[in-house]
Amino acid sequence: MDGKERKRRDKPNKNQGEGEGPRTGREEMRQNEAPPIDEARLREALRRSHFCHGVYSEGMYVCGGEAGEEEKSKAVDLLVEAVRRLVRWRVWETWWVDELLDEWLLMRDGLEVRLRDKYGRDVVDSVVRLIDVFIDYGGKFREYWLRVSNEVRRLVGELLSGGVNVVVRRGALGISIHTGSITLKVDRTETGIPVQLILDGLDGVYIDVPDVFKMAMSRDEYERFTRELLFALKLGFATTDEGEHNGKPIMETTQSWQAILWSILYSGKFYIHVNSVNVNKSDVSISWRLEAIGQHPLKSFDTNLSKDGLISFVFTSILGDGSARIHPKPVITITMSKYKRKEWEQLLSKLWIRWSSAESGNAAYIYFYSSYAVELARMIINTLPPVLRDLLDAMNFKKWETIREIAALELNRRG
Repeated sequence: MDGKERKRRDKPNKNQGEGEGPRTGREEMRQNEAPPIDEARLREALRRSHFCHGVYSEGMYVCGGEAGEEEKSKAVDLLVEAVRRLVRWRVWETWWVDELLDEWLLMRDGLEVRLRDKYGRDVVDSVVRLIDVFIDYGGKFREYWLRVSNEVRRLVGELLSGGVNVVVRRGALGISIHTGSITLKVDRTETGIPVQLILDGLDGVYIDVPDVFKMAMSRDEYERFTRELLFALKLGFATTDEGEHNGKPIMETTQSWQAILWSILYSGKFYIHVNSVNVNKSDVSISWRLEAIGQHPLKSFDTNLSKDGLISFVFTSILGDGSARIHPKPVITITMSKYKRKEWEQLLSKLWIRWSSAESGNAAYIYFYSSYAVELARMIINTLPPVLRDLLDAMNFKKWETIREIAALELNRRG
Protein backbone atom coordinates (compact mmCIF):
# COMPACT_ATOMS: atom_id res chain seq x y z
CA MET A 1 0.00 0.00 0.00
CA ASP A 2 1.42 3.40 -0.92
CA GLY A 3 2.08 6.23 1.52
CA LYS A 4 -0.89 8.29 0.39
CA GLU A 5 -3.41 5.62 1.29
CA ARG A 6 -1.81 4.85 4.64
CA LYS A 7 -1.71 8.51 5.59
CA ARG A 8 -5.42 8.82 4.90
CA ARG A 9 -6.17 6.10 7.42
CA ASP A 10 -3.92 7.62 10.09
CA LYS A 11 -5.09 11.23 9.91
CA PRO A 12 -6.40 12.70 13.19
CA ASN A 13 -10.11 12.40 13.95
CA LYS A 14 -11.54 15.82 13.09
CA ASN A 15 -14.28 15.21 15.68
CA GLN A 16 -11.77 14.73 18.49
CA GLY A 17 -11.96 17.51 21.04
CA GLU A 18 -9.07 18.37 23.33
CA GLY A 19 -9.31 16.26 26.47
CA GLU A 20 -12.41 14.47 25.17
CA GLY A 21 -10.95 11.54 23.27
CA PRO A 22 -12.29 10.31 19.94
CA ARG A 23 -15.88 11.23 19.19
CA THR A 24 -17.83 10.09 16.15
CA GLY A 25 -19.77 12.47 13.94
CA ARG A 26 -22.99 10.77 15.05
CA GLU A 27 -22.23 11.47 18.73
CA GLU A 28 -21.35 15.07 17.98
CA MET A 29 -24.51 15.46 15.90
CA ARG A 30 -26.64 14.14 18.76
CA GLN A 31 -25.07 16.58 21.21
CA ASN A 32 -26.14 19.44 18.94
CA GLU A 33 -29.44 17.88 17.94
CA ALA A 34 -32.14 20.28 16.81
CA PRO A 35 -35.22 20.64 19.05
CA PRO A 36 -38.23 18.46 18.17
CA ILE A 37 -40.36 19.68 15.29
CA ASP A 38 -43.84 20.98 16.12
CA GLU A 39 -45.83 18.66 13.86
CA ALA A 40 -48.99 20.77 13.80
CA ARG A 41 -47.05 23.85 12.64
CA LEU A 42 -45.10 21.74 10.15
CA ARG A 43 -48.30 20.38 8.62
CA GLU A 44 -49.74 23.87 8.40
CA ALA A 45 -46.59 25.11 6.65
CA LEU A 46 -46.43 22.16 4.26
CA ARG A 47 -50.04 22.65 3.17
CA ARG A 48 -49.05 26.10 1.92
CA SER A 49 -46.89 24.41 -0.70
CA HIS A 50 -48.07 23.91 -4.28
CA PHE A 51 -49.26 20.36 -5.04
CA CYS A 52 -49.73 19.05 -8.58
CA HIS A 53 -50.34 15.75 -10.36
CA GLY A 54 -47.17 14.13 -11.67
CA VAL A 55 -46.80 13.60 -15.41
CA TYR A 56 -43.87 11.46 -16.57
CA SER A 57 -41.75 13.33 -19.10
CA GLU A 58 -38.15 12.83 -20.24
CA GLY A 59 -37.22 10.51 -17.39
CA MET A 60 -38.84 12.40 -14.51
CA TYR A 61 -42.20 13.45 -13.07
CA VAL A 62 -43.22 17.07 -13.69
CA CYS A 63 -46.28 19.09 -12.78
CA GLY A 64 -49.55 18.46 -14.62
CA GLY A 65 -52.91 19.52 -13.19
CA GLU A 66 -53.64 20.58 -9.61
CA ALA A 67 -53.81 17.89 -6.93
CA GLY A 68 -57.02 17.38 -4.96
CA GLU A 69 -57.45 17.82 -1.20
CA GLU A 70 -57.24 14.10 -0.41
CA GLU A 71 -54.03 13.79 -2.41
CA LYS A 72 -52.60 16.85 -0.63
CA SER A 73 -53.31 15.31 2.76
CA LYS A 74 -51.59 12.04 1.83
CA ALA A 75 -48.64 13.95 0.36
CA VAL A 76 -48.30 16.04 3.53
CA ASP A 77 -48.11 12.81 5.59
CA LEU A 78 -45.15 11.70 3.46
CA LEU A 79 -43.47 15.10 3.69
CA VAL A 80 -43.78 15.22 7.49
CA GLU A 81 -41.85 11.95 7.75
CA ALA A 82 -39.24 13.18 5.26
CA VAL A 83 -38.68 16.49 7.07
CA ARG A 84 -38.35 14.71 10.43
CA ARG A 85 -35.52 12.55 9.08
CA LEU A 86 -33.76 15.31 7.13
CA VAL A 87 -33.68 17.57 10.18
CA ARG A 88 -32.89 14.81 12.68
CA TRP A 89 -29.80 13.69 10.76
CA ARG A 90 -28.78 17.18 9.58
CA VAL A 91 -28.29 15.45 6.28
CA TRP A 92 -26.81 18.54 4.59
CA GLU A 93 -23.66 18.10 6.72
CA THR A 94 -20.83 15.65 5.98
CA TRP A 95 -20.49 13.85 9.33
CA TRP A 96 -22.40 10.82 8.00
CA VAL A 97 -20.24 10.69 4.85
CA ASP A 98 -17.13 10.63 7.04
CA GLU A 99 -18.57 7.74 9.05
CA LEU A 100 -19.26 5.75 5.87
CA LEU A 101 -15.72 6.38 4.61
CA ASP A 102 -14.32 5.26 7.97
CA GLU A 103 -16.25 1.99 7.62
CA TRP A 104 -14.68 1.40 4.20
CA LEU A 105 -11.21 2.17 5.56
CA LEU A 106 -11.67 -0.23 8.47
CA MET A 107 -12.86 -2.97 6.13
CA ARG A 108 -9.89 -2.43 3.82
CA ASP A 109 -7.36 -2.58 6.64
CA GLY A 110 -9.08 -5.63 8.17
CA LEU A 111 -9.04 -7.47 4.85
CA GLU A 112 -5.36 -6.72 4.33
CA VAL A 113 -4.42 -7.99 7.79
CA ARG A 114 -6.50 -11.17 7.57
CA LEU A 115 -5.51 -12.13 4.04
CA ARG A 116 -1.81 -11.31 3.93
CA ASP A 117 -0.67 -14.40 5.88
CA LYS A 118 -2.71 -16.80 3.70
CA TYR A 119 -2.39 -15.50 0.15
CA GLY A 120 0.19 -14.04 -2.16
CA ARG A 121 0.86 -10.35 -2.47
CA ASP A 122 -0.95 -10.24 -5.82
CA VAL A 123 -4.22 -11.46 -4.27
CA VAL A 124 -4.06 -9.11 -1.27
CA ASP A 125 -3.05 -6.10 -3.36
CA SER A 126 -5.84 -6.75 -5.86
CA VAL A 127 -8.51 -6.78 -3.14
CA VAL A 128 -7.05 -3.72 -1.40
CA ARG A 129 -6.83 -1.76 -4.66
CA LEU A 130 -10.46 -2.60 -5.42
CA ILE A 131 -11.58 -1.23 -2.05
CA ASP A 132 -9.38 1.85 -2.56
CA VAL A 133 -11.33 2.62 -5.74
CA PHE A 134 -14.53 2.77 -3.71
CA ILE A 135 -12.82 4.85 -1.01
CA ASP A 136 -11.46 7.31 -3.57
CA TYR A 137 -14.87 7.61 -5.18
CA GLY A 138 -16.35 8.14 -1.71
CA GLY A 139 -13.97 11.08 -1.35
CA LYS A 140 -15.23 12.41 -4.69
CA PHE A 141 -18.79 12.05 -3.40
CA ARG A 142 -17.85 13.99 -0.24
CA GLU A 143 -16.58 16.89 -2.37
CA TYR A 144 -19.82 16.79 -4.36
CA TRP A 145 -21.88 16.81 -1.15
CA LEU A 146 -20.01 19.86 0.10
CA ARG A 147 -20.88 21.63 -3.17
CA VAL A 148 -24.60 20.85 -2.94
CA SER A 149 -24.95 21.15 0.85
CA ASN A 150 -26.41 24.67 0.65
CA GLU A 151 -28.95 23.42 -1.88
CA VAL A 152 -29.98 20.62 0.49
CA ARG A 153 -30.16 23.03 3.43
CA ARG A 154 -32.24 25.45 1.35
CA LEU A 155 -34.63 22.64 0.39
CA VAL A 156 -35.13 21.78 4.06
CA GLY A 157 -35.75 25.47 4.87
CA GLU A 158 -38.34 25.75 2.09
CA LEU A 159 -40.07 22.61 3.34
CA LEU A 160 -40.26 24.08 6.84
CA SER A 161 -41.75 27.31 5.49
CA GLY A 162 -44.05 25.69 2.91
CA GLY A 163 -42.46 27.19 -0.18
CA VAL A 164 -42.01 24.17 -2.48
CA ASN A 165 -43.63 22.67 -5.57
CA VAL A 166 -44.67 19.10 -4.76
CA VAL A 167 -45.22 16.63 -7.59
CA VAL A 168 -47.72 14.00 -6.43
CA ARG A 169 -47.19 10.55 -7.98
CA ARG A 170 -49.15 7.29 -8.11
CA GLY A 171 -52.32 8.54 -6.44
CA ALA A 172 -50.36 10.19 -3.61
CA LEU A 173 -48.35 7.03 -2.89
CA GLY A 174 -45.25 9.02 -3.79
CA ILE A 175 -44.04 12.63 -4.08
CA SER A 176 -41.10 14.37 -5.74
CA ILE A 177 -39.57 17.82 -5.20
CA HIS A 178 -36.99 19.00 -7.72
CA THR A 179 -34.17 21.46 -7.09
CA GLY A 180 -31.11 22.19 -9.21
CA SER A 181 -28.99 19.11 -8.38
CA ILE A 182 -31.20 17.23 -5.91
CA THR A 183 -34.61 15.59 -6.14
CA LEU A 184 -36.37 14.63 -2.92
CA LYS A 185 -38.28 11.41 -3.56
CA VAL A 186 -40.60 9.91 -0.93
CA ASP A 187 -42.77 6.82 -1.42
CA ARG A 188 -45.19 4.73 0.60
CA THR A 189 -44.57 1.00 0.17
CA GLU A 190 -45.81 -2.18 1.84
CA THR A 191 -42.83 -2.12 4.20
CA GLY A 192 -42.34 1.56 5.02
CA ILE A 193 -41.59 5.04 3.69
CA PRO A 194 -38.28 5.26 1.82
CA VAL A 195 -36.90 8.81 1.71
CA GLN A 196 -34.28 9.44 -0.97
CA LEU A 197 -32.28 12.34 -2.34
CA ILE A 198 -31.67 11.59 -6.04
CA LEU A 199 -28.42 13.16 -7.24
CA ASP A 200 -27.58 14.98 -10.46
CA GLY A 201 -24.15 16.15 -11.59
CA LEU A 202 -22.01 13.42 -9.99
CA ASP A 203 -20.21 11.28 -12.58
CA GLY A 204 -19.27 7.66 -12.04
CA VAL A 205 -15.97 5.91 -12.74
CA TYR A 206 -14.87 2.88 -14.78
CA ILE A 207 -12.83 0.21 -13.03
CA ASP A 208 -11.25 -3.14 -13.88
CA VAL A 209 -11.77 -5.86 -11.28
CA PRO A 210 -9.25 -8.73 -11.47
CA ASP A 211 -10.23 -12.39 -11.17
CA VAL A 212 -9.19 -12.87 -7.55
CA PHE A 213 -10.32 -16.51 -7.52
CA LYS A 214 -8.08 -17.41 -10.44
CA MET A 215 -5.10 -15.82 -8.68
CA ALA A 216 -5.80 -17.58 -5.38
CA MET A 217 -6.71 -21.10 -6.58
CA SER A 218 -4.82 -23.91 -8.23
CA ARG A 219 -5.80 -24.73 -11.81
CA ASP A 220 -7.91 -27.73 -10.77
CA GLU A 221 -9.64 -25.79 -7.99
CA TYR A 222 -10.40 -22.92 -10.32
CA GLU A 223 -11.80 -25.19 -13.04
CA ARG A 224 -14.14 -26.88 -10.54
CA PHE A 225 -15.12 -23.51 -9.05
CA THR A 226 -16.05 -22.01 -12.41
CA ARG A 227 -17.78 -25.20 -13.56
CA GLU A 228 -19.93 -25.86 -10.47
CA LEU A 229 -20.08 -22.85 -8.15
CA LEU A 230 -19.41 -19.47 -9.79
CA PHE A 231 -22.47 -19.45 -12.03
CA ALA A 232 -24.66 -20.53 -9.09
CA LEU A 233 -23.23 -17.82 -6.82
CA LYS A 234 -24.02 -15.17 -9.44
CA LEU A 235 -27.47 -16.64 -10.03
CA GLY A 236 -28.42 -16.29 -6.37
CA PHE A 237 -27.85 -12.53 -6.53
CA ALA A 238 -29.46 -12.33 -9.99
CA THR A 239 -32.76 -13.76 -8.73
CA THR A 240 -32.90 -11.52 -5.65
CA ASP A 241 -31.09 -8.16 -5.47
CA GLU A 242 -29.67 -7.80 -8.95
CA GLY A 243 -31.20 -5.69 -11.73
CA GLU A 244 -30.63 -5.12 -15.42
CA HIS A 245 -29.82 -2.04 -17.52
CA ASN A 246 -29.20 -1.98 -21.26
CA GLY A 247 -28.71 -5.74 -21.25
CA LYS A 248 -26.09 -5.62 -18.46
CA PRO A 249 -26.39 -6.83 -14.86
CA ILE A 250 -26.48 -4.08 -12.25
CA MET A 251 -26.37 -4.07 -8.47
CA GLU A 252 -27.68 -1.24 -6.32
CA THR A 253 -26.69 -1.58 -2.70
CA THR A 254 -25.92 0.43 0.41
CA GLN A 255 -23.72 -2.36 1.79
CA SER A 256 -19.96 -2.15 1.29
CA TRP A 257 -19.51 -5.94 1.59
CA GLN A 258 -22.12 -6.55 -1.12
CA ALA A 259 -20.48 -4.09 -3.51
CA ILE A 260 -17.11 -5.82 -3.07
CA LEU A 261 -18.43 -9.39 -3.20
CA TRP A 262 -20.57 -8.80 -6.30
CA SER A 263 -17.65 -7.10 -8.06
CA ILE A 264 -15.30 -9.99 -7.32
CA LEU A 265 -17.82 -12.63 -8.41
CA TYR A 266 -18.28 -11.00 -11.82
CA SER A 267 -14.80 -9.45 -12.27
CA GLY A 268 -13.88 -7.57 -15.45
CA LYS A 269 -14.92 -4.00 -16.35
CA PHE A 270 -17.42 -2.11 -14.19
CA TYR A 271 -19.01 1.30 -14.03
CA ILE A 272 -19.65 2.45 -10.46
CA HIS A 273 -21.76 5.42 -9.48
CA VAL A 274 -23.50 6.86 -6.41
CA ASN A 275 -26.94 7.96 -7.56
CA SER A 276 -28.88 8.58 -4.35
CA VAL A 277 -28.76 9.20 -0.62
CA ASN A 278 -31.11 7.18 1.57
CA VAL A 279 -32.40 9.06 4.62
CA ASN A 280 -33.57 6.25 6.87
CA LYS A 281 -35.08 6.20 10.35
CA SER A 282 -31.90 4.66 11.77
CA ASP A 283 -29.16 6.19 9.60
CA VAL A 284 -28.15 7.90 6.36
CA SER A 285 -26.58 5.84 3.59
CA ILE A 286 -25.50 6.14 -0.02
CA SER A 287 -26.67 3.83 -2.78
CA TRP A 288 -23.88 2.32 -4.87
CA ARG A 289 -24.85 1.42 -8.42
CA LEU A 290 -22.54 -1.09 -10.11
CA GLU A 291 -22.83 -2.18 -13.73
CA ALA A 292 -20.90 -5.24 -14.97
CA ILE A 293 -20.17 -3.98 -18.47
CA GLY A 294 -18.79 -7.14 -20.04
CA GLN A 295 -21.41 -9.52 -18.63
CA HIS A 296 -24.92 -10.68 -19.46
CA PRO A 297 -27.72 -10.87 -16.88
CA LEU A 298 -28.73 -14.23 -15.43
CA LYS A 299 -32.43 -14.31 -14.67
CA SER A 300 -33.83 -17.79 -15.25
CA PHE A 301 -33.77 -20.58 -12.70
CA ASP A 302 -31.31 -23.37 -13.49
CA THR A 303 -32.79 -26.69 -12.42
CA ASN A 304 -29.64 -28.56 -13.45
CA LEU A 305 -27.39 -27.22 -10.72
CA SER A 306 -25.25 -29.76 -8.90
CA LYS A 307 -25.86 -30.16 -5.18
CA ASP A 308 -22.93 -27.86 -4.36
CA GLY A 309 -24.16 -25.44 -7.01
CA LEU A 310 -27.63 -25.43 -5.45
CA ILE A 311 -26.17 -24.73 -2.00
CA SER A 312 -24.11 -21.87 -3.46
CA PHE A 313 -27.23 -20.49 -5.16
CA VAL A 314 -29.16 -20.63 -1.89
CA PHE A 315 -26.31 -18.88 -0.07
CA THR A 316 -26.18 -15.78 -2.29
CA SER A 317 -30.00 -15.73 -2.38
CA ILE A 318 -29.89 -15.41 1.41
CA LEU A 319 -27.27 -12.67 1.16
CA GLY A 320 -29.30 -10.88 -1.51
CA ASP A 321 -32.85 -11.01 -0.20
CA GLY A 322 -32.90 -13.19 2.86
CA SER A 323 -32.05 -13.12 6.54
CA ALA A 324 -30.48 -15.17 9.29
CA ARG A 325 -31.07 -14.93 13.01
CA ILE A 326 -29.99 -17.05 15.95
CA HIS A 327 -32.35 -15.91 18.77
CA PRO A 328 -34.75 -17.01 20.12
CA LYS A 329 -34.08 -19.98 17.81
CA PRO A 330 -32.04 -20.22 14.62
CA VAL A 331 -33.94 -19.30 11.44
CA ILE A 332 -32.66 -18.78 7.90
CA THR A 333 -35.10 -17.10 5.51
CA ILE A 334 -35.19 -16.57 1.75
CA THR A 335 -37.57 -13.93 0.35
CA MET A 336 -38.99 -13.93 -3.16
CA SER A 337 -41.99 -12.78 -5.18
CA LYS A 338 -45.05 -14.91 -4.45
CA TYR A 339 -45.23 -15.59 -8.19
CA LYS A 340 -41.85 -17.38 -7.97
CA ARG A 341 -42.77 -19.45 -4.92
CA LYS A 342 -43.49 -22.72 -6.75
CA GLU A 343 -40.25 -22.53 -8.73
CA TRP A 344 -38.32 -22.03 -5.50
CA GLU A 345 -40.10 -24.87 -3.74
CA GLN A 346 -39.38 -27.28 -6.59
CA LEU A 347 -35.72 -26.29 -6.58
CA LEU A 348 -35.29 -26.46 -2.79
CA SER A 349 -36.88 -29.91 -2.63
CA LYS A 350 -33.54 -31.17 -4.00
CA LEU A 351 -31.74 -30.09 -0.81
CA TRP A 352 -33.45 -32.78 1.28
CA ILE A 353 -33.72 -30.39 4.22
CA ARG A 354 -37.09 -29.63 5.74
CA TRP A 355 -38.40 -26.09 5.28
CA SER A 356 -41.71 -24.25 5.40
CA SER A 357 -43.13 -21.42 3.31
CA ALA A 358 -45.64 -18.59 3.65
CA GLU A 359 -46.91 -15.53 1.82
CA SER A 360 -47.58 -11.93 2.85
CA GLY A 361 -48.77 -9.41 0.28
CA ASN A 362 -46.76 -9.90 -2.89
CA ALA A 363 -43.87 -11.59 -1.08
CA ALA A 364 -43.25 -15.25 -0.28
CA TYR A 365 -40.86 -16.64 2.31
CA ILE A 366 -38.98 -19.93 2.71
CA TYR A 367 -37.98 -20.70 6.32
CA PHE A 368 -35.35 -23.12 7.59
CA TYR A 369 -35.90 -23.53 11.32
CA SER A 370 -33.78 -24.82 14.20
CA SER A 371 -31.73 -27.93 13.34
CA TYR A 372 -32.56 -27.53 9.64
CA ALA A 373 -31.11 -24.03 9.74
CA VAL A 374 -28.01 -25.49 11.40
CA GLU A 375 -27.70 -28.14 8.70
CA LEU A 376 -28.12 -25.59 5.89
CA ALA A 377 -25.54 -23.24 7.44
CA ARG A 378 -23.03 -26.10 7.71
CA MET A 379 -23.64 -27.13 4.11
CA ILE A 380 -23.01 -23.55 2.98
CA ILE A 381 -19.73 -23.23 4.88
CA ASN A 382 -18.48 -26.64 3.73
CA THR A 383 -19.32 -25.90 0.09
CA LEU A 384 -17.71 -22.48 -0.31
CA PRO A 385 -14.03 -22.49 -1.39
CA PRO A 386 -11.53 -21.37 1.29
CA VAL A 387 -10.65 -18.09 -0.43
CA LEU A 388 -14.30 -17.04 -0.55
CA ARG A 389 -14.80 -17.98 3.11
CA ASP A 390 -11.71 -15.97 4.02
CA LEU A 391 -12.99 -12.93 2.12
CA LEU A 392 -16.36 -13.19 3.86
CA ASP A 393 -14.67 -13.59 7.27
CA ALA A 394 -12.48 -10.57 6.62
CA MET A 395 -15.41 -8.37 5.57
CA ASN A 396 -17.04 -9.33 8.85
CA PHE A 397 -20.67 -8.44 8.11
CA LYS A 398 -23.65 -9.41 10.23
CA LYS A 399 -25.49 -11.85 7.95
CA TRP A 400 -22.38 -13.97 7.35
CA GLU A 401 -21.45 -13.86 11.05
CA THR A 402 -24.92 -15.16 11.95
CA ILE A 403 -24.71 -18.01 9.42
CA ARG A 404 -21.39 -19.05 10.96
CA GLU A 405 -22.85 -18.88 14.47
CA ILE A 406 -25.81 -21.03 13.41
CA ALA A 407 -23.46 -23.59 11.86
CA ALA A 408 -21.59 -23.88 15.15
CA LEU A 409 -24.73 -24.83 17.11
CA GLU A 410 -25.46 -28.39 18.16
CA LEU A 411 -27.45 -30.27 15.54
CA ASN A 412 -30.61 -31.56 17.23
CA ARG A 413 -33.20 -33.14 14.95
CA ARG A 414 -35.89 -32.75 17.63
CA GLY A 415 -35.53 -28.92 17.18
